[in-house]
Amino acid sequence: MTASPAPPAPVDAPLLSRKSRLRYIWILGVALYVIVVWYLGWRRIGNAIASVDPAMLAALVAMLGLALAVRAMKWRLVLGPGRNALGLFFLAKAAGGSSPGRVGELAPLLLRKHRTPRMGAWIVTDRLLEMAATLGLGLAGLLVLQVPNRGAMVVTVAFALILLVVAPFCLLTRQGLFLRVAGRLREGSALMRAATLLATVSGEVRLLRKTVPLVTAVTVLATCLDIGIGRTLYLCFGYSVPFALLAVVQCAHALASAFPFTPNATGLPYLLAAGLLYEMAGLPTDVLAASVGVSLAATAVVFWTAFLLGIRDLRTLSAAPEDQASLFDFLVSGARLYAYKPESLARLNALATDKGRVLDLGCGDGAVGQALDAASVVGVDISRRCVALAVGRGLDGVVADARSPLPFCAASFDTIYCVDVLHHLPGLLGPTLSELDRLLRPGGTMVIVEPDAQYAFVRWTQAPGSPIRVAPCANEPALYAADVLPHIERRGYTTECQPIRIVGDQVERSVFPLWQRLMKAPLVIALAWLHGRRPNKFAIVARKPSR
Repeated sequence: MTASPAPPAPVDAPLLSRKSRLRYIWILGVALYVIVVWYLGWRRIGNAIASVDPAMLAALVAMLGLALAVRAMKWRLVLGPGRNALGLFFLAKAAGGSSPGRVGELAPLLLRKHRTPRMGAWIVTDRLLEMAATLGLGLAGLLVLQVPNRGAMVVTVAFALILLVVAPFCLLTRQGLFLRVAGRLREGSALMRAATLLATVSGEVRLLRKTVPLVTAVTVLATCLDIGIGRTLYLCFGYSVPFALLAVVQCAHALASAFPFTPNATGLPYLLAAGLLYEMAGLPTDVLAASVGVSLAATAVVFWTAFLLGIRDLRTLSAAPEDQASLFDFLVSGARLYAYKPESLARLNALATDKGRVLDLGCGDGAVGQALDAASVVGVDISRRCVALAVGRGLDGVVADARSPLPFCAASFDTIYCVDVLHHLPGLLGPTLSELDRLLRPGGTMVIVEPDAQYAFVRWTQAPGSPIRVAPCANEPALYAADVLPHIERRGYTTECQPIRIVGDQVERSVFPLWQRLMKAPLVIALAWLHGRRPNKFAIVARKPSR
């Protein structure tokens, strides 16, 4: 069914829970820093910030940019040209920095184009390499330094290196193990599918091994730059901290942030690093507090400036076709076009009784036609892929364009369903309804369902030129019932018009560039919340006069 995208469904409880937890994590981090500032006194910290050497601060910013560039180059090296490497790198790092255990780095897998085993294998491999470089340099720093309890610290870091890096990498390269596990599980079960997926990812990890030496060298270089950034940070305040000590501190910071309950956003890894520098390097508390603020500010400015430039690389992800046939082939590139709520399908089915032979105009993937209790359903759509999926759901399928006469004899159908189609045909309401009148037998029923422009949510999210438009086609404004009713009533039909709520989430959401979707999402969600559970469409049930 060539339908307009349904309004986004209310965010489900698990997602709300995750967002709530993330918000509390950030609140904890800010509160912790405020407490430190209050305890030490803003005047002392302000004086420390005022003493920053501008030349060293400029060097710090330059090194931050260089470290980002090196890591972005690594992604470009592995993924190759034309694979949106820069955009994916910044998307992964932006999501990973604020998520527990940096699981947000899997964010590129949310994009259908990049939801591949190879991408998953690379993200996991890159995380393991980053962890290996950090822990390895921290271990080397411990071997150089003369510190109390050095033996216990070396054993701890070595154990973490084995547990967090060596063991996962060895496991991920055991493709045969996952295949054997999958072979012993019940066919089609979730565990069997998970084991098969892990086997596929394992195969991709094995293929990446030939690039591991080079990307490991690049990772070590980037990690050394990170340590150099820390050294430059403290030089800004006039303190020289040994490279080896900073490697140990960065190692401790990384281990702390790897735990699900203490990501960077909580501020706890920074507190741990500051405590080590206070004990082992003798840095004053006001300098430590000021350095955290300066570091976070400089990192945020550099990263988000680079992010806005790099994320432009993802614009090519949303190059949707312009003609409607190709567009809906693109939108139904998976197995479904819209994910309808069961109660919505039930409401559509209840609009007509004694359906007989049904024409489902704009049938899409066949979900609506399949839900109708009819003797037979013929699905018509402009998209060949939609028709193929509708046939798979048990409909008789015909590829045809509703803007032209349809390939059926007069009075061929007892009932016609036309759900979310007419707004795709601006200026053609009269000819289209005349064609449907030709195909409907005397005494038959025509059911028309359309997004209702009387509701602000529908009007704003579907109007051409609206800043929060979520409709995929260039010109498909929502309709008012008064736009449609005169074309039907002048033909002698008896009509009933009622508001109705139909919820069907568009499965493929990459029609618009990612940056547009990120900017629109807060406004769309807010408007959806204000709209609540009120109707979002109108349904016209029109009965053709008997002759």
